[in-house]
Amino acid sequence: MKKLVAAGALTAALSLSSCSDDPEVIEPEPTVDTSTSSPGTPLPTSPPLPSRASSASSTGAATFVRYWIDLFNYAARTGKTRDLRRFSDGCEPCTAYANDFEQLPSWQRPKTVPWTVTGMKVGRKGDNFVVAADVRVLGETEERTLSFQVRRKDPFVVRDVKEAR
Repeated sequence: MKKLVAAGALTAALSLSSCSDDPEVIEPEPTVDTSTSSPGTPLPTSPPLPSRASSASSTGAATFVRYWIDLFNYAARTGKTRDLRRFSDGCEPCTAYANDFEQLPSWQRPKTVPWTVTGMKVGRKGDNFVVAADVRVLGETEERTLSFQVRRKDPFVVRDVKEAR
């Protein structure tokens, strides 16, 4: 199970201080209400893309990353990776996650969401947004900060995801 939530080896560090002098703290609304589904029941369909995720702004980038994490969680629980792949562009860790999720037998899939977002900060790096997402990883006690490099491409795509240090 630990391999599932750490698939793709998030080892390279990205210094968020180089992205912006003062990253904007963003608290996007959840894109999927997981509180109403029972923990052992995968979502029946892929989460819908929120309209705010199409906005070419810091809020849009944060909402998109929150949506992408919902897709990640959905793919981990169901093995259905089409939308996770669709919104990942040249992202090697994203491809590794999708490959692992497709190969994982259903009885080994997590019964609850693997990643829970607890906070976000957004900065700019050239034409891209860099979103630092604080997440709780299933089965771990320490919170992690993941750095997502996203670019605007109707709505956005994830170019890379790494563990921030």
